[in-house]
Amino acid sequence: CPSHVGYGNYYPVTLDYRHHPLWDNPISGNSPNECGPTPNGTVYTNSSLASAEFEWGGSTATYPTLRQALYNVNSSGGTVYMLEDETISNFYYGADGDFYNLHPVTNEDVSGLSVTVDCQGNTLQPSSKDGQKLGFSLSGTKNVEIKNCVFYTWYTPIYAYGGDTTGHNIINNTFTGDSYRSISTGYITNTNIINNTFEGTITNDALYFNNDNSNISV
Repeated sequence: CPSHVGYGNYYPVTLDYRHHPLWDNPISGNSPNECGPTPNGTVYTNSSLASAEFEWGGSTATYPTLRQALYNVNSSGGTVYMLEDETISNFYYGADGDFYNLHPVTNEDVSGLSVTVDCQGNTLQPSSKDGQKLGFSLSGTKNVEIKNCVFYTWYTPIYAYGGDTTGHNIINNTFTGDSYRSISTGYITNTNIINNTFEGTITNDALYFNNDNSNISV
């Protein structure tokens, strides 16, 4: 987190994935330099909680949803640890008509900043199977690591497209249930997709790689 930046970001209600602290737009009204209520602290998710638990400037924070946790670490970097399974709801349409939900974004102004989601073996699943629900949208992002997650019955659990998409690690995850594609990529660079397990019914591809990907380790 930049040394000149204070706290910020926490929201108590449902938030559109586009209303993001790094996206300077009139809908969100957020500063691109907010760092969450616990900059450089340890962040957890616990779906049993009714509301977030933290102290401003404290060393830990626990959020009831992964979306809230990501919203508050995206500007400062760090790891989100899942403590329980989570059923994801409240999806929003993206510009292409697909549903987007979890969008880790790293701030290019902070050298070496990265965001990690460690599910610690817990399961992420959508609240319903209707529509083209994407789990993590990594398009246009840098330095995101997703590990130790179980993805159950998503249309596409991990979606990563675009020339600015680089530096990701997708490791030790399990993809199960029904899906269209488990991991879909295009025009991405310098990314590791390793030691993942693919189960269930996949109607198209477990791994999809566009020809314009480069320096991808599988």
